[in-house]
Amino acid sequence: MEHYDVVVVGAGPAGGQCARRLSASGKHVLLIEKAKTFDINNYSSGGSNLKVMADYDLPESIVAAYWNKFAVHMTQENHQWIAEKPVGVVLDFKKLRHFLAEETSKTGGNVKLGVSYHSHENNIVHLKNHHTRNIEIVKTNYLVDATGSERKVLMQNNYDKRRAMCTTGIEFLLEVHPEDYSQFANTLTSFLGTKWMPQGYAWIFPMESNRLKVGVIRYFQHENIVPHDQSYLRYLEQLMNAKLMHPYEIIDKHGKTLYYTYSRKDEHYRDNIIAIGDAISTLNPLAAEGIRHALYSGHQAAEAIISQSFGHYQRTMNRYCGLKWAFCEKVMNIVYKSRNEKNFDLYLNTLRSFNFDELIELLFDYKTRRFIEFGGRLGLNWLKSRYLRRRSSS
Repeated sequence: MEHYDVVVVGAGPAGGQCARRLSASGKHVLLIEKAKTFDINNYSSGGSNLKVMADYDLPESIVAAYWNKFAVHMTQENHQWIAEKPVGVVLDFKKLRHFLAEETSKTGGNVKLGVSYHSHENNIVHLKNHHTRNIEIVKTNYLVDATGSERKVLMQNNYDKRRAMCTTGIEFLLEVHPEDYSQFANTLTSFLGTKWMPQGYAWIFPMESNRLKVGVIRYFQHENIVPHDQSYLRYLEQLMNAKLMHPYEIIDKHGKTLYYTYSRKDEHYRDNIIAIGDAISTLNPLAAEGIRHALYSGHQAAEAIISQSFGHYQRTMNRYCGLKWAFCEKVMNIVYKSRNEKNFDLYLNTLRSFNFDELIELLFDYKTRRFIEFGGRLGLNWLKSRYLRRRSSS
């Protein structure tokens, strides 16, 4: 029976970064991934700020595109913010995962694709090899749950989804005409409003030359808060037909359902098991941004294993998310539960009052003071619009 210091279950950004850091520290690590290749379910729009590259020493080779523009489209109106230099990246999710796994291997870690978690008892872990159909047994001091919303290891598939917010997204990778690509190049473009995706939003992000990622996501999936067509594909096709002027080719289709625990009341560790990434709801609830926060949780969990301080890990994650995620939850419930199209125009008019730096602090840094400012400005705009409506009606 092979003996490891740590077995990491799941080679997404959280699991990959955790294994990478542990292996670099000298730990004997096994990183397993149930997919047989990183091409499978390559789901993630991948938009992030530029800081993520330096924070985790990521190579330029995993960057699909840089962006210096942020655009928001409503049903009738739209607005764009422009910076002089790139302020963010669109990461190639497949290349990111491959890089983290490769880095783990370079420092002596063992990486196995097509292998999934089956069960465990104390320090003994049973793994299913999807190539041979056999059950393999290994021994480990620590077990890391990086299985995402499935929460297979720590929660043993007993996660109560009734206390969670469920969100599902689908995304197409397209080969497009150069003219269509040019209108979205260097830009993160979001679409809000009941036309584009009721109870959610849509997006178009640039990848490498003449390729775009186009997607839609719906919040509170099991609730019919805002009347909508059940078909995600209908909204996705509507977006592509409205915004792409030339024929396109669908290169890849992928999608995912995520479960976010309100107030992040997830169990972070138990005995020799530590959970990371979406297994502890690091996904930000406002825009479903997950890569940066998954990387952070994986790195912090690795440090906790090295120092054997799991309690410190949970406190660190609570400080990192904490009040910021609480504000995002409140805004999420206001925006995505809105039935009135005029509310979205009100949101856009409020966002227009922020310059580019302030907008980044609101949408990517989740600065508390920016949320307070947004709430205050939104309230004033609402009072102003109400006054103008009353005046015009009289």
